[in-house]
Amino acid sequence: MPRLWDEDEDRSARCARVPAADGQVLLVAGPMLLGRDLEFDVTVQLHLGEGALMRRTPADQRWTVPALLRRAADVTVEPDLLVRYDHPPRPAVRAGR
Repeated sequence: MPRLWDEDEDRSARCARVPAADGQVLLVAGPMLLGRDLEFDVTVQLHLGEGALMRRTPADQRWTVPALLRRAADVTVEPDLLVRYDHPPRPAVRAGR
């Protein structure tokens, strides 16, 4: 499916299935997917510290920050690439595994 969620409507996108070509890359984004026993070829974690999360999260959504921080503390799986993204113009990248 080309997309699963309609952000504007806050519901399923209801898109028709489209066959994927050989060699196509599928990006799956979600702040709480790492460590859920999902099988991916490569995992990348964009890490933001609490201060950066608070600054970059809109005020009406800041209630989500404590849950994101708790989840990050509970995950014991190492991503293939860890990107510390507190300062987007200067991300720090570490190869894991």
